[in-house]
Amino acid sequence: MGRLSFLLIASLLPMLPKAVNAQLAVTQVNLDMPTIEAPAAASGTVGIGTNGSMSYPGGYSGGPSGTPGQVLINGTVGRRTLISCQRDKTARNVGGAGGNLDIENFQIFVVLGSANTGGPGVGATCNGIDNNVIDVSLPAAASARTIYIGANLAANNVRAGGNYRLSNHPNGRFQIKVRQQGGGPPVEITVTVDFSSNFIRPLTLTPLADLDFADIEVGGTVGAGDQASIGTNGSITYAGDFAGSGSGTAGAVRLSGGVNGTTYEIYCDATAQLRNLAGTSFITMNSIQVAPETSRGAFGTGALCNGITGAAATTFVFQNTTRDDLYFGGRLDGATANGTISGLFSTSHPSGNSLDILVVGQ
Repeated sequence: MGRLSFLLIASLLPMLPKAVNAQLAVTQVNLDMPTIEAPAAASGTVGIGTNGSMSYPGGYSGGPSGTPGQVLINGTVGRRTLISCQRDKTARNVGGAGGNLDIENFQIFVVLGSANTGGPGVGATCNGIDNNVIDVSLPAAASARTIYIGANLAANNVRAGGNYRLSNHPNGRFQIKVRQQGGGPPVEITVTVDFSSNFIRPLTLTPLADLDFADIEVGGTVGAGDQASIGTNGSITYAGDFAGSGSGTAGAVRLSGGVNGTTYEIYCDATAQLRNLAGTSFITMNSIQVAPETSRGAFGTGALCNGITGAAATTFVFQNTTRDDLYFGGRLDGATANGTISGLFSTSHPSGNSLDILVVGQ
């Protein structure tokens, strides 16, 4: 039997720190302007701020706010962070009349942190990748390390129905580069942010018929419980000491000039006040309702109006091949009466409040 002896040798050395590359990542939100009404002669620069607020030149109109582009930086807090972004880009119309060859100049500006956001034009103007416009130590709070993106769109002669995007044009890829350096190997990441906005021709609203309750017979002093309710089809029901023929005229307006297939939101006053010729006595119409021509019906079947600044009463899809008419009904409520209720009452009399309607493209 053989036997072997050998030595076991080990050198134990202190462990050296291992170099670790810090990771850098981003989360993005694309920039989105609201639907913009663009009359044929409108021109100028439409702007969206880094806070999402909108500005419109003469002739253009639309919602007060959109969605600013956003890039949340997930990196090493406290490390030097450099931000650069591509400058003037081009948005292209990807739909509607005019096709893909309609282009508009696009200027972009950025801020870091929600506390620094503002209206159109507020921020550092992008000046090309690697031309840094922001140089900071990365903050800890998510809202403070988010890049907010605003833009100006030189919207001259835009096309009705045009859906303008950056991503569909060779010069439309908008990129932001984020680089962290100092305290270790530099790391960087580039992200592409898109933009979109729809342009539509403004609608024209033409009155077709005034809402008319016809003659209402009144028995005694008008008060609570006395009601005349007219549907969007013109039929009338009565309660309390009100009586009549049961038939009147629903209010009606016609929409024209819209983009086929576009959805519009309908806003309308919740009440309207009718006064006598002298303006000294009044009664209020409430529970105002609206319906398209294809859905006209008795009182209670229409969509309830919530006020011009309230929630939309309903939505409406514009169709070029049909008549795009809206009909209105409501309730004359004796509980709102003040003064002597006798004779002709109208919203057009002194101090009367007419029924206002607002139609907004989605």
